[in-house]
Amino acid sequence: MDPALPKNVRVVAVGDIHGMLSELRQLNERLIANENLTATKLNALQTVYVYLGDYVDRGPDSAGVIEYLLAFKNALSANDKIIFLRGNHEQLLLDFLEKQNDDTPFWLRSGGYEMLESYGVFMKRDPNASQISAARLEFRKKLPSQHLKLLQDTQLFYSVGDYFFCHATVDPKVSLEKQTDKDLLWSRDTKYLDDNFIGSYIVHGHTPVKKPILATGHINIDTGAYVSGELTALVLFGTEKYFGSNKVEFTKAV
Repeated sequence: MDPALPKNVRVVAVGDIHGMLSELRQLNERLIANENLTATKLNALQTVYVYLGDYVDRGPDSAGVIEYLLAFKNALSANDKIIFLRGNHEQLLLDFLEKQNDDTPFWLRSGGYEMLESYGVFMKRDPNASQISAARLEFRKKLPSQHLKLLQDTQLFYSVGDYFFCHATVDPKVSLEKQTDKDLLWSRDTKYLDDNFIGSYIVHGHTPVKKPILATGHINIDTGAYVSGELTALVLFGTEKYFGSNKVEFTKAV
């Protein structure tokens, strides 16, 4: 039986953005322009936008992405809603804001430098502990309170109908109610999901692929926008699925 959404609900899920503001704008313009996917055409009473996390790091404009997402949220109609999921890069950023930790050097090498620079915080590569501390204090001052609130309010998962949305994937040997933060933010185990369907279809990002993967137990829509320049979205309505990106027209998955 095909997974389905509740009647009159449309879901638009967006993969890992990673500071690619131009690609995010292009994707939204394509969604708006595509008549076959409008809520009116599909008779949906509500559209739920689900962003799968990793808004920041790697790409050139993390600050611009967060500002754009806030504006998009504020412009939504009263019937629609937006869900911001937390990615591992948001978690690394929030951990850095709290205090310097063992993951800080890894985070900086994984796009943290670029994220800080988008907020006007610059440091040389391979900084020492005091330089990192100074950068953290400067970043705290420059990070707008609305940006911080969006990051802090991100949630680990969202479930609707037969779908379960998260950033990474899940431990298929554990019920969805008992998933750990670590798995939801970092796991890349999908083979077991396809061999042992766990009752909900998992929609995720985190692991870059050349084109979206539609498998028996999961859908991966992270097409590595910060490298490929392609940001992918999945549109769900009833039992129908559509894939598209800022570069590719939306088409129905078969």
